[in-house]
Amino acid sequence: MSQIFKSKIPLIGGTLLLACLLVVFFMPSGPDHTPSQVVQQFIKVYPKDLVSAATITSWGMRDGLPPEEWVTRIQTTLGDFQFLNGQVVSETIHDEKAEVLIDAKISSALGEQVQREQYQLSIVENKWIIDDRAIVMVFPAPPTFF
Repeated sequence: MSQIFKSKIPLIGGTLLLACLLVVFFMPSGPDHTPSQVVQQFIKVYPKDLVSAATITSWGMRDGLPPEEWVTRIQTTLGDFQFLNGQVVSETIHDEKAEVLIDAKISSALGEQVQREQYQLSIVENKWIIDDRAIVMVFPAPPTFF
C-alpha cells in the first residue's frame, strides 16, 4: 500500500465517526413529557394557575382565544370548580396524536363527584399539548345513609 493511502484511512474513519456523532447529537428527540404527564400537570394547575394551564393547551382547547383572554373568560365562568385528584386510566399514542382517559374527583357548586374525562393531545413544537377535554362518564354517587 502506498504511504498516502495508509495515512488517509484514519482520517476517513475519524471523519465518518464525527459525522455519525453529529447526526446523533443533533437528531431531534421526542417530547420531554408523555401525554399522561401533561394531563396530570393540567389537573394539578387547573383552575388554580390558569396561566400555566394555558401553556399546555392548544388554540382549539381555548376556543380560539389567546391565553390571556382564555384565562379571563375561565376565571369569570368557572365558579368554585376544582380538581381534587385524578388517576390515569389509559393512554393511547398514534404518531403525533394521543388520547388519555382519567378518572377525576372534582368539586363544584353541585358538590363532589367522580367523572371519567377524555383528553385529546397532539405534538406541537416538540411538546404534547391538550387539544380537547370531554367528560365521557359521571359515576353515580354512593348511597348516603342518614
